[in-house]
Amino acid sequence: MSESSNSANLHSDLGQNPSAEGVSVKRSRRSRLTMEGRDWICHFCKRGYLKMESLVHHIRLKHIMLRGALQLIQSIRLQTRL
Repeated sequence: MSESSNSANLHSDLGQNPSAEGVSVKRSRRSRLTMEGRDWICHFCKRGYLKMESLVHHIRLKHIMLRGALQLIQSIRLQTRL
């Protein structure tokens, strides 16, 4: 393995991308308040999630006692199968 590939692996492990000039540029993390790219919305509290599995997990933990939570989970899963 060459020294440059070791350097690239080190940068990727640290959450940084080496740019063309060899200067590391740190990636910014996604804020929990930004709704960009969050296609799965909880009908009870209006929170957005990136994955259907995350939404189902959220509903099971936070809203399972509310009326209609189980039916909502089933309808979400049916939508993804179509």
